[in-house]
Amino acid sequence: GDFRGNLLDLRLLLRADRPMSLLTRFILQDDGARARLLVRPAGERLLLGLGAGGGAGAGGGARAPLRREQEAIGRTVPTDSVRRAQVEACVQEMRRLWNAPGFLRPDPAPPVVIAAFGPKMAELAGRVGDGINVPALHPRLRELVAIARDACLDAGRDPTRFLVTVYSALEESWFDVDSPARAGLAALGVDRLILFLGPPFDTIRHR
Repeated sequence: GDFRGNLLDLRLLLRADRPMSLLTRFILQDDGARARLLVRPAGERLLLGLGAGGGAGAGGGARAPLRREQEAIGRTVPTDSVRRAQVEACVQEMRRLWNAPGFLRPDPAPPVVIAAFGPKMAELAGRVGDGINVPALHPRLRELVAIARDACLDAGRDPTRFLVTVYSALEESWFDVDSPARAGLAALGVDRLILFLGPPFDTIRHR
């Protein structure tokens, strides 16, 4: 589907990194029929997000929440290169299962959008993903998007169909379509702006 022109698609997203990974695990490991239950009501609006557990401004490496979670269950956090390889393997395995005999393919298959905070993940997103997700206020946003689109082209795919999504904390200023920030995203060809509401969840204020 064509997501162009639908910039502000999600106005409220409760920020929850782990449920995102649970969704990935659900679609990857479940019986396929349940994956279709997720896709059917959403149609082409559903995007499947994957990430390596980094964080903007972290300077590389896993961010603190992921590290604490893994250490709490007795696991060590792999290096950046290992986690990048795991993301790539996950994408390949999902697509293999969705096309395997006996596995009910989601219709349409949700685009795989990969989070990137640096050039290596941006290249991975362009090479194996269907899109890239970057913080809207990332100082290297334009560069990361360009890297992803170039990698998409180098992989022999159409970069005009490559999705660019960005996210930011929920602020009323984002709703001004004439603001410089929104104009900049539009000029960059951003497909979706995702706004999240982080804790403490002031639901009354944002209702």
